[in-house]
Amino acid sequence: MKALAIIFLLIGLLALFIAADLHWGFIPLGLKGPEEGLIVGSIAFVIGIVSSLFAAVFAFVAWRRRGTTRSPGFLLCCAGALLLGFVLVFIL
Repeated sequence: MKALAIIFLLIGLLALFIAADLHWGFIPLGLKGPEEGLIVGSIAFVIGIVSSLFAAVFAFVAWRRRGTTRSPGFLLCCAGALLLGFVLVFIL
């Protein structure tokens, strides 16, 4: 369960980087027009939020199965922070 949570966290982090880059323009992505940026941004948001939710679910299941070990709790906190990051990028 922890490995699946880590994989989904990495996918969500990559999607968050893409969404933040499209929002603030850190690195030019070579998009052809404004429509393409909107499409890529919406796909990044959907993939990122869904993968973050999957990571949170898998981390929660691992945390419930393992008890008081630190790594599943840390993964659960990371998944929550990733979801908060998507909310902040969407609001700002």
